[in-house]
Amino acid sequence: MRKSTKFVAVVGVLAFVVAACASKTPGTTQSSNAAASCTSAKLKGFASGAAHQSATFTNAGFMAQAAKPVVKLGMFGDLTGVNSALVTPIRNAAQLAVEQANTSGKAIDGTPLSVKIELVIKDNKDAASATAPPIEQSFIDDSKVVGVIGGAFSGETNAVGGKFAAAGLTHISASATDPTITSHGWPFFRAVVSDTVQGKKMADVIASVGCKKAAVIDDKEPYGKGLADHVAAELTAKGITVSIRQAVAATVTDFSTLIDTISAQKPDVVFYGGYYSKGAQLLKQLRERGNNVLFTCGDGCADKQLVTLAGTAAATNVFVTCPCVIPFFAPPASKAGKLEVDYKAKFGIDALIYSSEAYDAANIFIAAIAHGGTGVTRASVLAFVKGLNNFPGVSRNYTFQPNGELDTSSQLINVYPVKSGTLELLGTTDAVTS
Repeated sequence: MRKSTKFVAVVGVLAFVVAACASKTPGTTQSSNAAASCTSAKLKGFASGAAHQSATFTNAGFMAQAAKPVVKLGMFGDLTGVNSALVTPIRNAAQLAVEQANTSGKAIDGTPLSVKIELVIKDNKDAASATAPPIEQSFIDDSKVVGVIGGAFSGETNAVGGKFAAAGLTHISASATDPTITSHGWPFFRAVVSDTVQGKKMADVIASVGCKKAAVIDDKEPYGKGLADHVAAELTAKGITVSIRQAVAATVTDFSTLIDTISAQKPDVVFYGGYYSKGAQLLKQLRERGNNVLFTCGDGCADKQLVTLAGTAAATNVFVTCPCVIPFFAPPASKAGKLEVDYKAKFGIDALIYSSEAYDAANIFIAAIAHGGTGVTRASVLAFVKGLNNFPGVSRNYTFQPNGELDTSSQLINVYPVKSGTLELLGTTDAVTS
């Protein structure tokens, strides 16, 4: 469960204490001189990050609607498992988009809605690949379902894609990043970039702060391993030595053996491929052992829970990347800032990771339904999504390649360092490394 919290970020310089030339403190593992110069504080623009304030909004209520035919959208993902904090914003944002469209009676592009849209939500606890197909089948069997938002994770998405394809049912993921998903010819699209793109950009950022030696760890899961493999390959291509490449199962809770190896080899940076629940455990145990090595992670860790579970004291010298725009950290005047206001007014909590992308995915489907009218079909929805050209969204404007990947014009990845005990938007990877 999230608690509704109002954050005000402090503008100014965050001083990181890194053991470079200082004498070794008893009980502390000291990194190499190279490691001491490779910190998140060296990220371009780190010292001058903008303050964020949550806004308030009062919802005036909802307009009454005449009875309309019902058309359904599906949504599924891990809503009750250990990484549910990554999926709850997807569900909520999709609900908000559908509610707003039904209330206004039109799609975001202004096209009138001649139907009422119903969002059907299914929980796939812990994103299990084995439990995803029955959920998929329930959507397929309901002829009123013309599109699906999900899966949220790559493993469950791969498990359902074939049957969705056979049923001609379009699915758009706000978060599944495994590059192989788009290799099958399924009616699948994603509102984020793949691990291939994020891996390269992560390596760019790591190189930009002067790191020369890296440890790359993954959780043996499809997402974590895939992203870690791409990061390791890109680091090597840049001449950065990957001295440790290790996989530790997501069921492990004691990272002592791994930390012993890290402390002995003294890498400048640790990249973790996995989700915040285990990333936070590794980060916390590293700091408890006195190791302040730069810690980085991909979008699976881009949530407040990374800091909450690791503890504020441990969450220093950390940054994550995400191919997403997190409304809570966005400028108030931006589209994402407006989404934060609306989202918080409805749910009483901040709009976090993947909420922008889920809101956009829902609005793409809503526009497809509006354009199809009362005769909307699964085929007409697929044709609409394939034909998108610069469709206006919160996270970005959307144009898809034929295989369902975002067009290069629609791709972006943001950098979120931890400052003063909270993640903060620094900017895109291109801006940070230019």
